Amino acid sequence: MADEHPPHHVRALGPPQTVPVFNCQIYVAPRDAGGKISARCANLPEVAFSAATEREVLQGIVAAFKRTVSGYVERGEAIPFIAPPPKFPGESERLIGVHL
Repeated sequence: MADEHPPHHVRALGPPQTVPVFNCQIYVAPRDAGGKISARCANLPEVAFSAATEREVLQGIVAAFKRTVSGYVERGEAIPFIAPPPKFPGESERLIGVHL
């Protein structure tokens, strides 16, 4: 005999939620003499990261950016974004949209 009321595996959708998204503008420096790659957030200067590969650098800086911005949002403080300064010689730019 088939179950007349199968278990519900789908939940009802609620009202749409707002998920903030921020632009993380990153300047990536060339590999240094020790083999490390460094990056800095151009529009939030307190965020920087270094690692062995560009992939690790970008993962780390996005995580640091997310932690930093989330902290400002949770505290109800304005995020101190700045107008990005010029790149240093040899730096390349990456733009990453970050959802909190």
